[in-house]
Amino acid sequence: MAQINSRVADEDKEKAEKVLKLHGLSMSGYFASIVEYIADSGAIPFEIKPKPKLINLDEVYAEAVNKFIDLHHRLLALKCSLQPGVEDQLEQSQPHRNDFHLITAYLRENERYVYRAPCQIEKITISDGQVLDFSSSREGFNTAQSSLAEALNCVSFNNYPLRQSDLDEMDAPLAAAKKVLDSLRSRCSHDLNEESKAAFFAIAAKDAIQAARALTDGPYDPLSFPPTFNTVDACCRDALACHKRVGPGKWSTQAARIAEHLVKMRNEIDRWNQERLTHATLQNNYEWLNFKSDIIDMTDELVRALLRSTMRNGSR
Repeated sequence: MAQINSRVADEDKEKAEKVLKLHGLSMSGYFASIVEYIADSGAIPFEIKPKPKLINLDEVYAEAVNKFIDLHHRLLALKCSLQPGVEDQLEQSQPHRNDFHLITAYLRENERYVYRAPCQIEKITISDGQVLDFSSSREGFNTAQSSLAEALNCVSFNNYPLRQSDLDEMDAPLAAAKKVLDSLRSRCSHDLNEESKAAFFAIAAKDAIQAARALTDGPYDPLSFPPTFNTVDACCRDALACHKRVGPGKWSTQAARIAEHLVKMRNEIDRWNQERLTHATLQNNYEWLNFKSDIIDMTDELVRALLRSTMRNGSR
């Protein structure tokens, strides 16, 4: 008989056991019946509804703006770090391109909330006198995306050494992005409170953990591994950027521990990746090299605790 182990919060385990006891079931017996049902039917016996990532639409809007501002700052730093004559500008800009894809994906996933945020809704009257809600930020986000993409494209090549003119060409789109981001930021009705900052950080950290699991669980596919690794890298950077916005307060200690674990998780995965590449080269094969660390589970446990705390105590 196979044994399945799963990490859950002590509080959740106690509550679940009480509910199951009322139905005359044990925890192990209930999970065994679920596994048997899935194996026999090929289906899940109930609908799993993920907890909503957000409630306050203005806060989701503000978080989207913050992510784009973070990316803008990173591109400014990239421009300052690059020097004319270098030939690895594509390699240096690749992490920023990964960040761009991650942040624009966040906007796509949450656009129904971002573009419904009351802080950016304007009332417009159409020809028949009907008054409609108009999302004033949609065009702004589109402009920010195109401007940041244009700035990235100025240094995303490797067919000739970087020129000063290439760096100078970044100025106009970066300035355009800053102008529109300042406008988007001015529409925020209020700054995120500390609980919201901690919650958004926990959500970003959870995304990093999910990406890490997708990468390390295997099986190894030489074609899909590099982009998945890039996703882990970008998710960790995004989560750590969110952590910088978590100020001192009730959740600062928890958040700091998670940030430390995220850095450790990212570094251990990077070392594992190098070992995997060495193994494949020396053995002349692509056999899977197992990720032998519990850092992902440890980080996940901390993030779950922070999510429970921030999602249950406040307005969410």
